[in-house]
Amino acid sequence: MSGITRLTAMIIASRDDIVCTSSGPVDGKYIGWITLGPDDRCRPFLNSEPIYESHDAAKAAMEAVVAEIRAKEGKI
Repeated sequence: MSGITRLTAMIIASRDDIVCTSSGPVDGKYIGWITLGPDDRCRPFLNSEPIYESHDAAKAAMEAVVAEIRAKEGKI
């Protein structure tokens, strides 16, 4: 995993209120987001470039990133 800090990875790995969502379209593509839940004002942690074909594809990609981070939790 590159492009994120260890602190961001540790927060994503340890919190149970992580939300994966999307926005767009931007020039016909969608952006994926990883944020905290509403109790923390949906504070954003990571976002993608507008590369996804749909909201569902962007959300699924962010869920995969969260799963990858959590799978590496002990190695962060």
